[in-house]
Amino acid sequence: MKNKKNYFSYPIKFKGLILAKSKRDLIWDDVVFKGPLKRGQVLVKIFYSGICGKQIEEYLAKMGKDIYLPHLLGHEGSGEVLDVGPKVHHVKVGDKVVLHWMKSKLGLESDAPKYFWRKKKLNAGKITTFNEMSVISSNRLTKIPNNTNLKLAALLGCGLSTGLGATINDAKITSKDKVLVVGAGGLGLSILLGAKFCGAKNLVILDKNYKNILAAKKFGAKGFNLNNRKLLMKKSFHGNFNKIFITATYKTNIQLAVKLASESSKIFMIGVPSPQVNFSVNALEIHRGKSFLTSTGGNISPDKDIPNYLDYGRKGQIEYKKLILSTINPLDTNQIIKQMIKGNNCGGRNLIKF
Repeated sequence: MKNKKNYFSYPIKFKGLILAKSKRDLIWDDVVFKGPLKRGQVLVKIFYSGICGKQIEEYLAKMGKDIYLPHLLGHEGSGEVLDVGPKVHHVKVGDKVVLHWMKSKLGLESDAPKYFWRKKKLNAGKITTFNEMSVISSNRLTKIPNNTNLKLAALLGCGLSTGLGATINDAKITSKDKVLVVGAGGLGLSILLGAKFCGAKNLVILDKNYKNILAAKKFGAKGFNLNNRKLLMKKSFHGNFNKIFITATYKTNIQLAVKLASESSKIFMIGVPSPQVNFSVNALEIHRGKSFLTSTGGNISPDKDIPNYLDYGRKGQIEYKKLILSTINPLDTNQIIKQMIKGNNCGGRNLIKF
């Protein structure tokens, strides 16, 4: 595959949302990339970026002290290739792409880009999407048809692809499974979409947020409040579910999932728990067949699975449009993040349009 002639001269300047201090507003400011692109790097114009729970964690420093401040954020999006570095062959200038954090077998793992903000080093990983342009490691890009819905493409960078992959690849859900999802945010709802696609009829979701529960009901699930433990311990719940997905990985939720799981069941911890979360489980529960498993990004192969998921969305087999809560401009990102921290605007995905 031959690339079109590259037309960028460096340095270049673009706008990005910068986390300079934890629990402080993101700063919308100029970012400089001096160039040139290194082996395996690709310059991408960002169209849409999802706001994932991971960015909320970074904003709040939930995983511990953030030693990389200041830095850029974001790991799911859609865009167009503007320039390619050496040894990049699977995408070319002008291609539309999904930007994803899961590594693809296509492309190369490149060095992290070197950005500057106010003449000082600005940290960034090998993929960021909260910026107008981004230098991406080429193995985090999957080429898509030019006429692809770019909002759907952005959703498939993380949340939606993880939910679909967890149900299709990891849990291998069938119509006979009784499925429970703990946490009705964007990831939990994506798991519901995947379970429905696999033919599951018995779908239950738990959350503390009434609006999230209502959102889950739109996807055909029964929704109940996590705080209603008396209800959840009734026979209709207790020991009833054989496929359980925990997206809100708090100690109390994990312990509740164990109680609600059937004797022969698989419990998937999808959300990334804080290092401070510890829990214990009775050994007899494990002996009786309750299995704890994990799912990293839905165990997808981006180059193979993302095109399939795009096709499912195009054919209406996945109701992805119901996942989109809002499409905002970058200057509204701080407001949305603060709302999400308070538990609002969480029952789906908010997209930033660049």
